[in-house]
Amino acid sequence: MSDTQGGSVHTGPTTWCCVYGTLNFRVRNLIKSQQYDIVHSSWLRTLPPSDRPCPSPAPLHLVAMCSETRVRLARDYDAYGDSYTEEVDEETLRRCFDKMDGIVAKQLNEANEAPLENGEPKRLKSSSNTTKTEDDFLISEPPIHLMTEEMIELDRELFEGTNPYSFLRPCFIHTKDCRSLAAIKAQIFGASLCEMESPNLTHIVLNEDEVNSCDLESIKNDTKAFVVSTDWLEECFERREMVAELEYTL
Repeated sequence: MSDTQGGSVHTGPTTWCCVYGTLNFRVRNLIKSQQYDIVHSSWLRTLPPSDRPCPSPAPLHLVAMCSETRVRLARDYDAYGDSYTEEVDEETLRRCFDKMDGIVAKQLNEANEAPLENGEPKRLKSSSNTTKTEDDFLISEPPIHLMTEEMIELDRELFEGTNPYSFLRPCFIHTKDCRSLAAIKAQIFGASLCEMESPNLTHIVLNEDEVNSCDLESIKNDTKAFVVSTDWLEECFERREMVAELEYTL
């Protein structure tokens, strides 16, 4: 099938994708190696007729993937294979839900413990010796945590500018009262709260009482961060964007 559409079949460093039909010993080893992107042959049948090269398989079609592909797809898909940017059809949504159910069921099964034995919990073991399926050989995906700079870049790509839901993401804020409404709202809109000594500190936010009771000049001399009033945060909340600090600098 691949040959008739202009593809070539081989195995080596330039392998783009592995396609299998039967889950045999060799396929299982390839899946465990995590060196290649691997799909079932049914994926080929889902490709629409086109004169252009076929797109890379989506996560829901991949039985296994290499580390480079996993990182690349993490920018566009969540852990269940749902795209962040593309509209989803009913069939794809069903497959995402099925994957969620499978992951939850597996976690519950692993967490299921028998009564204490010799003072220690003993995990229950399945008594069935059924034939292993493809899901038994899937490589569990390690969590991928994007850095702040990567999340900001992703915001720009998705919203073509400022993300109105996380416009304070670049901000690392110190405020005396971390439980204040302003601090909580700042976190909701993407800001991170940190200590005064944090190397990531970008803003020190002071209310009127704190300004009157602290050594403001000493604080300003000891930091490179912006020292602003709470009015700056309120203006950011009002405009749903990160506003210039100059007008609110203390």
